[in-house]
Amino acid sequence: MPNSSDAKSPINFDHPANVGVLAYLKKVGDERLVSSPPVYGDYGSVGGTHPDLVDILWAQMPKELPENCQWIAYGRPILLHKSSGIIFGFAIGTSLIGLRLPPTEREVVIKNNPKSLHHQWGSGETISAQDLGEDWVFAGLSRQTQNCLHAYEYTVRIP
Repeated sequence: MPNSSDAKSPINFDHPANVGVLAYLKKVGDERLVSSPPVYGDYGSVGGTHPDLVDILWAQMPKELPENCQWIAYGRPILLHKSSGIIFGFAIGTSLIGLRLPPTEREVVIKNNPKSLHHQWGSGETISAQDLGEDWVFAGLSRQTQNCLHAYEYTVRIP
């Protein structure tokens, strides 16, 4: 099982900001798989997430980021600020993208889409963004590049 002493992983497993999101990813993923991403474009090997959604998360959204933030946590694609070890984005299934946003941008997303705080799976099971942490929303596809940049910049400021 991965932990904060995993020398190969830049994920900060002990940071309070990661507790909720890591617990959820572990619940729905493979607890043994924490790794660097596959070769660019080989998104079929990222378990539990549709390749098109992985492409959105890893190729389209982070176009303006100053560094490559792709990583895998519990078999799921994530965006990770590698110097802080804090996760700021993830994708699961065919439709769920989560982003950690600063308060101002988070409120804009919620105002434009009140459903951004909850996601219902085909099974009827629901997840609340609040279960991941107070700064999470389930993002739509509008403003994805700008919101990704805001999420990255915000992650640097989390104590």
